[in-house]
Amino acid sequence: MAGLLLAGSAVMLTGSPAMAATGQCSGNRIEHLAVKTQSGTVKGYLNLYYDSRTGYNCARLDSAGKYWGVSKTMAVTLHSCKNKTSDYFACKPIKVVQDEGRYAKYAGPVKLYGKGHCIAASAVIQPGNSEAVRVTPSFHC
Repeated sequence: MAGLLLAGSAVMLTGSPAMAATGQCSGNRIEHLAVKTQSGTVKGYLNLYYDSRTGYNCARLDSAGKYWGVSKTMAVTLHSCKNKTSDYFACKPIKVVQDEGRYAKYAGPVKLYGKGHCIAASAVIQPGNSEAVRVTPSFHC
């Protein structure tokens, strides 16, 4: 599932336990993107943050509606890209961080240094047999 979204990634790390315990991202939220099934059902939101003081980006995947509080497979991934200009189709990853597991409320946060580079992110929520996916382009350069 989420591993397929990472094909070709150079490095894969997981979010730190201390960060996952708090569930918070520092900085300003720069994106709030619906994570939907092919039929359009929103199962969660991919929230991206940037802290201009530290140069770090952060991502967290939040469950939505009736999916909040129900254990399900969730994955959130954040890429720091080599490219320094937006590209809808390409992110050549420098680093990749991911948090994947069974969660009731949210996955992540995951963070990585991104100052001077574009980022890309992906999110997957799979309660039961129905999967919701969101993949961003390389952006926020």
